[in-house]
Amino acid sequence: MPCSIKAPKPTIIEYTVSGNTLEAIWADIERRGPRDANDNSRVASVTASELVIDSAWEPRVRSIETITRGDQQSTIVIISVEDMSMTVTGEIMMPKLGKAALSKTAKKEWDRFIGEVEKHELGHVNAAKEVAQAIYADAQAMRISGEAPTFDEAMKKAKADLEKAFAKIGGPTVIDKRIADADARYDGRTGHGPTLKVTIQ
Repeated sequence: MPCSIKAPKPTIIEYTVSGNTLEAIWADIERRGPRDANDNSRVASVTASELVIDSAWEPRVRSIETITRGDQQSTIVIISVEDMSMTVTGEIMMPKLGKAALSKTAKKEWDRFIGEVEKHELGHVNAAKEVAQAIYADAQAMRISGEAPTFDEAMKKAKADLEKAFAKIGGPTVIDKRIADADARYDGRTGHGPTLKVTIQ
């Protein structure tokens, strides 16, 4: 398989909120909830996704050519990314109902809300998987050449240049930005997740 993307089940970290009404519970969320990385506001839940690329990947030789320059022979190799293994992990922070005396109707709304929150946050992990797929597609499109008197030297040059080129699309800082941008697009489409109907008594 050219590209393997592993995605173990995300870790869920819960923080406890309390209240005898949904309004009171939401107020507790606004006091205790995690902060949104974009605007630092308190929210019900956040997901931190991480993408790690296995550094052991090997390039594929696309072509080898021997040419003569004057009385010197050179070997030109062109390589690209082929097999690659990536792992996407997610850590979801979300609320857990602690001390509360909700009505049956209010508890049903809370359960609906929590289910939708988890579904929304899993969407952030999926967004990180899409980033992994996009990075691999970008890497496959690259063609890097190396020229030297011998094949081994040409490959060494090409590999070094391929690693530099790959860092621009899949280096740690670039990955973080691509995931942050994907999260922002996802939240833009989904309205930052579900809303708790605090008026239900």
